[in-house]
Amino acid sequence: MSAARINSGSDSQEKAQGKRKRASLETRNAPANKQGRANGPPQKGLFALLCCDIPLVCGPARRKTMKSSALERKSVLCLVTLLAAAIPVIFTACGSGAITSASASKQASAPTVASVAPDSGPPAGGMAVTITGSNFTTGTQQTSPSVSFGGVQATHVTVLSSAQLSAMIPAHTAGTVTVQITTADGESTSLLSGFTYTSSSATITSVSPISGPANGGTAVTVSGNNFQSGASVSFGGLAASSITVSNSTTIKATTPTHSSGPVTVTVTNPDGQSATLSSGFAFHSVDLAWNPPSATSVTIAGYNLYRAISSIGPFGKLNGSTPLTSTSFTDASVQGGTTYYYKVTSVGSNGAESSPDGPVPATTSP
Repeated sequence: MSAARINSGSDSQEKAQGKRKRASLETRNAPANKQGRANGPPQKGLFALLCCDIPLVCGPARRKTMKSSALERKSVLCLVTLLAAAIPVIFTACGSGAITSASASKQASAPTVASVAPDSGPPAGGMAVTITGSNFTTGTQQTSPSVSFGGVQATHVTVLSSAQLSAMIPAHTAGTVTVQITTADGESTSLLSGFTYTSSSATITSVSPISGPANGGTAVTVSGNNFQSGASVSFGGLAASSITVSNSTTIKATTPTHSSGPVTVTVTNPDGQSATLSSGFAFHSVDLAWNPPSATSVTIAGYNLYRAISSIGPFGKLNGSTPLTSTSFTDASVQGGTTYYYKVTSVGSNGAESSPDGPVPATTSP
């Protein structure tokens, strides 16, 4: 097929070539009135364009008027050239001559985001927000749009209307993030700095019990606010064990072994925020010392140490089956606010045990 060509001759030259140079094209379902305009509702497509008095620019800014009865060859060639250029236009409505871009129609249905309320929340997530905008749904859309905060997908997305939806924010590190909505048909929009994750500071209000043995193993409950799942707990800089974050206000843990005295309790959340309670817990111990027998004919192999919570007993041996070889001992298994009574005996090389010395009282602080 030969390529379409537009002649540059004048109108008079074209008329001289006779009616065979003219093109005739009938309109479909569009009878013309006396003015040559098509009657009935606006038609879409190529044939609707040909029946209208729509000016078509051809060549160097020349305008032609297309009639329903005939179409001049130059206009036909211009139209062919226009279609060959693959320009995405939709020819619309006889009379007005409006030409609407297909991309503009698509853009009109794209979603927009105007606001998020509330516009801030905790890094732990789990808070419901309402997003306001437009075009969140279409008539053929069967599923809810997807919503993300800083690239993390939200949950429980519910479309309230084409201009409003609700969602549950996901967990995210502290800071300002972009909120993005993507509809089921692939259209998306973003609201830069649309939401801020604010890191609420954790606090410790109490530790119960407030003290325990220096050898650790005390089950404690730490109370406060804004505790996060995965938080760590330390006593005097030493990590606790068996940590369970019951909720944002309660943590259960087991104390480590620590030297006696009051210590600071620290809770550290996964986001790096921490809370401290100075002298929040006290480790207790009792330091004991005694002198060896001044005069004895028996070789001393060691000593046995006994303890009771009453001066009259019963007393229990602290050192087990092996005698102590030194003349001092630290009892790290005592509780706070308690009075203990101690006795000590000498053990000879033959296994014989002397009568006890004591009892000697020792009271721990609360």
